[in-house]
Amino acid sequence: MKELTYAKSQMPSIRVVRFDDDDFFARNDAEFKELCEQYVQHVGIPVQFQATMKLTTQAKIDIMRESGFPVDFIKVGLQTGSERVNREIYGRNVTNKGFLETFRKLTSNGFRVHADIISDNPFEIFEDKLEALDFYINLCEMLWNVGDHRKYFDYMDHKLMFYPGTALYTRAVRERKIPRDYMDQVLMKRRTARTLRDLDLDKLLIGLLKLSLRNRSFVRVMKLLRRYPILVRAINLRLVKAGVYMLYKANPVSYTHLTLPTKA
Repeated sequence: MKELTYAKSQMPSIRVVRFDDDDFFARNDAEFKELCEQYVQHVGIPVQFQATMKLTTQAKIDIMRESGFPVDFIKVGLQTGSERVNREIYGRNVTNKGFLETFRKLTSNGFRVHADIISDNPFEIFEDKLEALDFYINLCEMLWNVGDHRKYFDYMDHKLMFYPGTALYTRAVRERKIPRDYMDQVLMKRRTARTLRDLDLDKLLIGLLKLSLRNRSFVRVMKLLRRYPILVRAINLRLVKAGVYMLYKANPVSYTHLTLPTKA
């Protein structure tokens, strides 16, 4: 706290403080309450921090609200909407139901959430994409029940990167999911953030998530795709993806005004 108050006195232009703990909530309630109260009293600058589903409790949320702790946003690592991939590839014992409840608790209490999503994962299969689509549908329907939900939820799409020395890198090389010159040809040449040029099925489904957060009609589009998986395979065709990319690039905001007819 002394370092922060000193930094504030020396650099009054500071607009945000970011804590890079893996989980900012990894404190007992008494310690967390004292931290929030001291921070509000002595610093008061909006904060950004990371949290996990497991430690995001209602007690912690109540402490932040009651103390007036100035949260800019809370980053939560979703990684994927596939429970199988989270469990078997990333070694994370988490559930989609748990993530939905975490996002609901935070957003409904007025805290902004940034969810990290990892895509372009060569270990995923088509059924994992469908499970992710299910999750996006449930997420959107939950968020649409939160007032001004677009203010309280956002996401970042990251390409899965394999780092030498990790078990996942070794497995990817062994199973020929990545080339042996991967470090030189991929790891050293790009960032994890994905752009429109990284156009694949993941990008299209995540794009539908974004559109569904802006316009509720697109939730029905996702439901239609989920009901007829052959349509999901169709939009994964290279020619279709290229067409979607060119259309979006030409007029990226027009989709937010689309109104689909309601079911009779």
